[in-house]
Amino acid sequence: MSIDKTVEKNVDFLKVIENVSIKFIREHANNVGVPFSGGKDSLACLILAKKALGDVKAIYIRTNYDMPYTDEYVECICEKLGVNLIVENVNLDVEKYGMPTHKNRWCTKLKIEALKRVVKSEGIDTLVVGDREAESRVRRERPVVFERVVKEIFPIKYWSGAMVQLYVIMNGFNLHPLYYKGFYRLGCTICPSLSEWEKTLLNWL
Repeated sequence: MSIDKTVEKNVDFLKVIENVSIKFIREHANNVGVPFSGGKDSLACLILAKKALGDVKAIYIRTNYDMPYTDEYVECICEKLGVNLIVENVNLDVEKYGMPTHKNRWCTKLKIEALKRVVKSEGIDTLVVGDREAESRVRRERPVVFERVVKEIFPIKYWSGAMVQLYVIMNGFNLHPLYYKGFYRLGCTICPSLSEWEKTLLNWL
């Protein structure tokens, strides 16, 4: 079955979960920013927030180790959606800190600090975040409304990866090019969570 046929057969269901998520955003969000990495989950949240509120900001924390095509993709998506894109640059200094590991994810700390700077400078009250509970134990245990950088809400917390992908395609958007090359997730090219298969794919690009 083609992807278009798959979307067509699931439109009614996708509309139901969309309506639930939009209602959730409207109930909990104000002065919204959406951290947008170019990945499918953050894109789904950006689409939902745009539909729910109209006026939202996309926040791209750009590093010197971002995946190929991400810069161009993020800009293209935001232009097509008609949302304001805010870019905050972060230098991941591997020579200074060493390669990130699961026990020492100093890179995440730098990204969160960058996000805090944007939240403060832009007067953002709510972040609409694309965390899903299927991704990790930590995300599974986190409530749908959470206080960290600022108030964070998770409108796709209970969605599956397939639901997210079909929802993005239903709305007329292509996924990040690397998904079509076999990547499961997007992040930095030095991320310790990259699978061996994804590392192999990176060497082929």
